[in-house]
Amino acid sequence: MDYTAIQNKLRCVPENYLPEIDEFIDFLLFRAEQSQEAPGKPDFSKYYGSIKSLGDGLEIQRKMRDEWN
Repeated sequence: MDYTAIQNKLRCVPENYLPEIDEFIDFLLFRAEQSQEAPGKPDFSKYYGSIKSLGDGLEIQRKMRDEWN
């Protein structure tokens, strides 16, 4: 799709929808800028909880299993 096709479609849109279209274009530009800044592996730690220092896993299991000692 090219710019002229998009312009033709925009001319058919009622004027009361233009602010929403403008916001959506701003959103798309923001996403494009974000993807250019971080081209490497994305950091998913903000989407789930993460533990910084867990310790020795075997020691934790022993403590959990030896709860009666």
